[in-house]
Amino acid sequence: MAHSFNRASRVEDQIHREVSNIVLHRVHDPRLRQVTITRVRLSRDLKNAVVFYSLLKGDEKGLKDAAKGLESAKGFIKRELGARIRIKFLPRINFEYDQEFQTQRATGKETHGIDREG
Repeated sequence: MAHSFNRASRVEDQIHREVSNIVLHRVHDPRLRQVTITRVRLSRDLKNAVVFYSLLKGDEKGLKDAAKGLESAKGFIKRELGARIRIKFLPRINFEYDQEFQTQRATGKETHGIDREG
């Protein structure tokens, strides 16, 4: 069991690193300029990957545009990923906005503000 956990963790890290790089350097869609890949979660069978993303700054329109941009670039990202990662089966990729990351970031800003005032 521990062996599969380590493998899944390594594959998640690889996918995270490579998708981040692809979005930053290879996808030339202006809708993705503010997108940051925050984490990846693989299914137990390694067949499905949820790639979580956040926006550096943006509003509801920016969020919708980013979702459309990622969906539009999904095929390209998966092909690039396949060329960079050596695994038997490349997982199906789905993108999801990382609400948890945004909440933590907002909480951190509030906490940081309190520390500075005190």
